[in-house]
Amino acid sequence: MINTKSQISVHVAGLPDPLTFASDDVISIKSRLDYNAVRYLRKYRNIQRRSITDFDLPTHFVSVTEIDIGDWLLLPRRQNLPPINLTPDQLYVAGFWVAEGHHLKESKKGTRDFGKPIGVCFTNTNRHYLETIQPIMHDWFPNSASHIRTSHSENPKHSTKHVLEFRSRDASRFFYPNFGEYSFGKFLANAIYEHSGLLPLVCGYIDGDGCQFSKGRRAGQVVLITTSHQLAYQLRQILLDEDIWTTLQYKDHSNPNHRRTYSLTVTFTNTHKLIYATKVTTLGVGRTNNLAIPTPEGFYAKVKGILPAST
Repeated sequence: MINTKSQISVHVAGLPDPLTFASDDVISIKSRLDYNAVRYLRKYRNIQRRSITDFDLPTHFVSVTEIDIGDWLLLPRRQNLPPINLTPDQLYVAGFWVAEGHHLKESKKGTRDFGKPIGVCFTNTNRHYLETIQPIMHDWFPNSASHIRTSHSENPKHSTKHVLEFRSRDASRFFYPNFGEYSFGKFLANAIYEHSGLLPLVCGYIDGDGCQFSKGRRAGQVVLITTSHQLAYQLRQILLDEDIWTTLQYKDHSNPNHRRTYSLTVTFTNTHKLIYATKVTTLGVGRTNNLAIPTPEGFYAKVKGILPAST
């Protein structure tokens, strides 16, 4: 147990960065002591071992200085958010653009709009996605023009890319302030993020920049990749809001020109909720592992380390 008046950093399962609290903060936990006591009783009553979710551990509100390694700390689910005023199809398209989109800018020199956004582009190696997105965008932004072109790479190791160029200033004015620009600068503006019902957006992102493992130890897991720190945490929170436990990790590259890569992993037991993503073909139903306890308030994540925060 830590006894200090400084700020405290708590490392929990599923997050690469510590959570920082003031020493007088009161937090919600489930205690490993309660877990050990119940497990001991069940062991000597010859009851079959069960998942942590079956123990129905009591909740304690304690000072952050009283938590110990092995306790579970609440990662809250956002509740009572207003519903988003976009359709599931529009959210899917928005998520796909956040993953694989960029702005279309006027390229003709000498024109009044040279260098200014005049629309949006979607890029992918699978033309089918773009053909699905194109009519949705036209219904969403009627005063528009679009076409799909194919971009062949001179390098045989690179796949052929297809680009949907969608010319619409209305689309540009919507996408740029709400989702940012460039992969490392993508985010969800509060006008989008502070709403409920955003799971189709995450599914669109999965089809754009995600995958599902089909073989090996990670078979069935769904992974989302991004170089945006803000977007990674926002996508994770949306999944937690939808009762989907998601772990977040990052990887730094030896090449200084490569940005830090964030990967979010949805365990196989939660993939049945991602049916809007066409890349998710294997749907699993089951329990979360012992690193997280699902509750109506959110997930209680296991505490892995505690230390004073650096100043």
